[in-house]
Formats: sequence, structure tokens, C-alpha cells
Amino acid sequence: MYSIAFFLNHQTISRESIVLSLVNLFSEVWLCGIQDRKKINSQKDLSEASAYFDSKCWYIHGQILEDTLSYFPKIFIKKDVFFKSSLEEVEIEFQNISSQYTWIFFSWGYPIPPFSSFGFLSKNRSFHNQFIDLFSGLYDRKYIISTYERISSITDSIRSIILGDYAEQAHPIWELFDCKNNTLLAITELWLDKDYSIYTWWNPSGITWIKPLKLTIEYPSFLQVYRISNKSSLVSMCMLETQQPNTLIFVPETANLKELEKFLSKTEDRKHYSDLIYLQDILRATQWFYGVGRDLSDLGISLLAARDPKRLQRFDSLHDNPDYRLISCF
Repeated sequence: MYSIAFFLNHQTISRESIVLSLVNLFSEVWLCGIQDRKKINSQKDLSEASAYFDSKCWYIHGQILEDTLSYFPKIFIKKDVFFKSSLEEVEIEFQNISSQYTWIFFSWGYPIPPFSSFGFLSKNRSFHNQFIDLFSGLYDRKYIISTYERISSITDSIRSIILGDYAEQAHPIWELFDCKNNTLLAITELWLDKDYSIYTWWNPSGITWIKPLKLTIEYPSFLQVYRISNKSSLVSMCMLETQQPNTLIFVPETANLKELEKFLSKTEDRKHYSDLIYLQDILRATQWFYGVGRDLSDLGISLLAARDPKRLQRFDSLHDNPDYRLISCF
């Protein structure tokens, strides 16, 4: 069993300050790269190790328990547009590396602001709590994305995953989340009175406008809520991603729209936000949430959050599909 926590790499957070605090907290601190590792005892050691961080492939660990890891863990390699993994692969790597060291601090998420993050993993609950206290003493606790203590499997605990390849990844929610018997809602600023019939993919037969959501931001100040009653219309709504909407979200019809309105008022100005620090708000409002293209650039990184980890496991069962691209979990 191990304990793990994830933290947003916000622009106000200094990785170097965290590392130097680790030096003060623990007896041994080692910085690992793909080829070698370096012991960190001081600011001077850290300054001389900049090449490790520049490579974007690094992790930091404490005392060595078993020195049998003969490779650099794939899940810590710099993630690019071609990176893909699975929850099973993540779990295997976490189990392996947790038996190697007393603790591990690592780069996580995806290397763009909304999803750039860190993780801390240890089999020692005391070390886990010490790091939480260390981080809380340096930075605002709102940047703690999630913490899981004494778990036997990350897949049984996580509440969110991020995925690549734009809206196509959303198609399976129709079957996997039983949308045939429980219709879903789509939320976007786009008005569907525009003539999308010029596109061969457009099928509005199962799309019904429900109501607007009024947000307390400048733009878009209103979002539109649509009911989706068949899969072909879900696919059509996914294809609206090609029209570059600011917002394209899918939730079950049971979602609390008032709570979603509050959450989206915090994020949809697209200036300074990360869905990751609002996971509790998301899951307070809805059983599950699929946000398409939730990065601030045109990389098509999407977020799937769910109260029940089994929904995420069900989705991850698609990992053998060549189009499925899991990037990270939280």
C-alpha cells in the first residue's frame, strides 16, 4: 500500500523551493534523469543539475530501498502529443517505484499550464503527511489537487483522467455510461441555429435546446444547454469541436446546473484557470463530467471526472484501442 498526492504546478509555485525544502526535511535527496542521478545537498547542487530539469524527464527520490529499477519509468517521461498510457500501466509503475525508494517527488500531468502538475508518493504515511504540511506551508492549499492515503491501487481511488485527441475520445461515453437509458446534456456557447447542415457529420435529430446558463464573467456570459438523445447526435456535438468553441462539455441529465453555473463562472473566461483545482466543485455538481479541449492551447486535451472510479476504469478499458490516449490521472 502507498499514499499519493497530486499538486497543480501553478505559476506561483517554485519547484526549486520545494526541492530545497525536501533537502531540509529528509536525510537523502536524489535527482534522477534518464541516464544517471545526482545527490542534492544544497542550492549549489541544484543549480548544477539544471540539465535534468531541462530535459523534462526527471524525478526526485529519498533513501534507496531496492536498487533494482533498470529503466526510467515511462510515466515520468516528458509527455507530448503522441504520449499514451493506461491506468493499468500507471498502477504497475507506481507499485514498482514505491518499493524502490522511501518517497518520490515527480513531474506529472501534461506540460502546459492547466494540467502541469507534481506528484508525491510514499509507502510511509508519515512522509506523505510531512510533504502535505511542507507544501501547505509554502503555497495555497487550493493547489492540492487530490490526496489518497494508504491505497492498494490508484485505479480504485482516482476521480479524474486527462485524455488526448480532441472530442473523438468522448464517443464511447454513450455506451459506457448508459446514455441510451439516461440521456446526457451538452453545454457550449454555440447556438445551434447556425446551419451546420453543410457538414456531412451534422445530425441534429436527437438534439434539443433546454435552457441558457448565465455566467458571471465577461465572455461568454451565456452558455447553452442541449439534451442529446441518440449517439449520432452525440458524435455531431463532438464534431462541433472543429468550430473551435470555448466550451464543449458533456454531463448526465441529472447534473445540478446551478452548481455547474458556479463552477463554469470560475473557469470559462479562459484567462487563469485549471479544472484540476475545481474537481470538488465539478463532482459536487454532477456524477461525471467530460470537458473537451480543456487546455488553453489547441492541443485537444480533455478532462473526464467521475465520482465513481469504476466509471474511469470502464473508460480506460478502451486502452487497447489505437485511438485511445490516456495522458494522466488525478
